[in-house]
Amino acid sequence: MRALTEEETKTLFQKLANYTGRSLNQLIQPTEDNERYVFRIQGSRVYYVKQSIANLATSVARDNLLSLGVCVGKFTKTMKFRLHITALDLIAPYARYKVTIKQNGEMPFLYGGNVVKAHVLRWSEDCPEHSGCVVFSQDDTPLGFGVTARSTAEARKLEPTAVVLFRQGDVGEYLRERLIERALFLPPDQIDAHSHDLSLGFIPRATPRASSSRGPNSHPRRREAKANMPPYTGTQRHYISQFVGFTQAKDAVAAKYLRANGWNVEQAVDAYFSSSQATAASTSTPALNKIFDEFRDDPKENPDTIGIEGAMKFLEAIEVRLDEVACLGIAELLKSPSMGEFTRTGFVDGWKSVGVESIPQMISHAASLRTRISSQPDTFRKVYRYAFPLCRMQGQRNLTFEIAAEQWQLFFTSENGGVDWQTPSTPWLDWYLDYLKSKGQRPVNKDLWEQTEVFMRKTLEDENFGWWDADGAWPGTLDEFVEFVKQDKRGGKPAEAMNTE
Repeated sequence: MRALTEEETKTLFQKLANYTGRSLNQLIQPTEDNERYVFRIQGSRVYYVKQSIANLATSVARDNLLSLGVCVGKFTKTMKFRLHITALDLIAPYARYKVTIKQNGEMPFLYGGNVVKAHVLRWSEDCPEHSGCVVFSQDDTPLGFGVTARSTAEARKLEPTAVVLFRQGDVGEYLRERLIERALFLPPDQIDAHSHDLSLGFIPRATPRASSSRGPNSHPRRREAKANMPPYTGTQRHYISQFVGFTQAKDAVAAKYLRANGWNVEQAVDAYFSSSQATAASTSTPALNKIFDEFRDDPKENPDTIGIEGAMKFLEAIEVRLDEVACLGIAELLKSPSMGEFTRTGFVDGWKSVGVESIPQMISHAASLRTRISSQPDTFRKVYRYAFPLCRMQGQRNLTFEIAAEQWQLFFTSENGGVDWQTPSTPWLDWYLDYLKSKGQRPVNKDLWEQTEVFMRKTLEDENFGWWDADGAWPGTLDEFVEFVKQDKRGGKPAEAMNTE
């Protein structure tokens, strides 16, 4: 064991500074009892150890010294430094950037997956892109190292399934590989004797054995271990972790749906929730009834209804905001008869239809629904059209203009999970609302409500009305709005001409 060279020290400190920043000084400053800690290298591995102990270690022959202190990492053959998981407890208290993940994101991360936005509970403000950070659980237990895929500001705009943090190391994967490797080379009668060492992460060196003429794969334990190894790449394992995080399904089920959908997570999750298997898997109506009972406002007078206060508490419990489109998506799923009200039948049947029976699964489904609403037109349209009867005043056939305008601002902006209704040269939503206000803010009927969404999709495809047919079956209000845009807003010029002036 020796001191590091100047070049080795520089490489090591640059790596550690990525995670600690200026707090790196705390690792090498004297302690209160005047004790210093130093870095020493043995072979290719670097250790963090008290200087007094390091001095004593010089009396041990180098070949006989296995390790000393805390193993920080190792140098590769190209002299790059790789941080080891054993340094986690050493670096975590001095971490410059921290990411705390939810409970349902812990296992996917520990099994080698990256961290998606839906699994993040909180993280350090002003965290830049591609910066080293330490990942913590909800109870502030350090779990591992990571590198941010996006800055804090950029991550807020991403979809829930987007990766926001790359995992930096996977000691679990390393141990699993070594376990298989060890099982291949140990005689069968020694496997059980060493199993406790393998489970604790201590891998004894294999005793060299005479070469066999039967070939590299002839040993029966080698063939068995090779047959049992999961046939998934690192990327595929990450997709499986994402799927499991959203659906709480088993790994085998996740792999089945991902393979059937070309390893597209969103499509696979959508297929799972709409499948008969998801419905059949949910047989615990009593569990759903129990959840429903927890949020009732008045169990005696209205035992089968959740009122406004209970609905607000329930939406908070499944991490859905009242001012986002996903809130209306949940209302559509549970067939809410009016805003802020759920019936027992709608609640139980709705969750059973997607194979959900617990609060954690409801949180996962809401996150998936949030993504699908903004990315899948069919899902968006289903929720949008359900909003018309949901928001309509009791006894009325139409929506008041004020309510319709408020809902359009929710659905047609991306801020709260909708779709932005604007193109490079045209603020469509602003122009549309201004036009309707100028016409007296008349009530909005069902046909105009539904066709406005179809019209929105068309204008996003071609803002110059190449698709428009004046003799088509559009509501008269939209016919008039097209003329308003062409003449009053554009003066008879196409959008491209307006951009070049």
